[in-house]
Amino acid sequence: MMSAPKLDDPARYGAFVYDKERAFRYDQRVRKIIPGYEALHELAVARMSNVYGDKPIRVLVVGAGSGAEVVTIAHGVHAGLLASGSEVVAVEPSVEMRRTGTAAVRRAMKAVLGSEKELRLTWRTEYLADTLEAVGRGVLLGDFDVATVMLTLHFLPLDAKEVLLREVHQLVRPGGLVIVADIAPDTDSTEEGARGSYPEWMLGDWVKRLVLLGASETAASESGRHVREDMPWLSARMEVDLLQKVGFTDITPFFRSLSVHGWWMRKPSR
Repeated sequence: MMSAPKLDDPARYGAFVYDKERAFRYDQRVRKIIPGYEALHELAVARMSNVYGDKPIRVLVVGAGSGAEVVTIAHGVHAGLLASGSEVVAVEPSVEMRRTGTAAVRRAMKAVLGSEKELRLTWRTEYLADTLEAVGRGVLLGDFDVATVMLTLHFLPLDAKEVLLREVHQLVRPGGLVIVADIAPDTDSTEEGARGSYPEWMLGDWVKRLVLLGASETAASESGRHVREDMPWLSARMEVDLLQKVGFTDITPFFRSLSVHGWWMRKPSR
């Protein structure tokens, strides 16, 4: 297997590993911070269902967080949209993030079992951009039919984004489905390699919505400043360019909510 570029300092792409307090806050806030958060995951499962039908599939969930994707996939199996006998491998470097969603994941998996269907689940705590080494150690075996990278890439610096996507590309079987969602605003930049400025109107609307949901003006504004200035986000155009550079094809937008974009794509068949 050809090795992807390796980062000099693994701690850099593990910089957003969450402690207990941050993990709890994230799990409580993300549904308010991302308008349409649940719909994003539901549409991802709908795409898996329409592509694979009754075939049991292996799904790699990269940056699984507290388990929202796992829960939605389990609901898909319970509802008969995804085949019984499917498998999920959830990769999340923060044990605390996993712990915050344990009860919800257990309820969803119990419901699958109660419907006499099967969904296998394995959690891994690898660093997000370390999956190839996990393969070498026998942790992640075989090709995956589907990989998801949802609301994860905007935490990583540019070189780590590319490393991660190249490793995902290698782990998905030829013809497989990849689903990516990210903070990736449309900007007015026309310069090669320039991401442009985060649109002021978009950031303003997002901040006011947080106030509407109960945040103070100060806290909402600071949250907006953090997204615009501290997070290494890419523009939507640059993100699509990166996905194409890595080798994905048929890149199709399926979700948009303010600055959050979602795309599904394919790894080319041999």
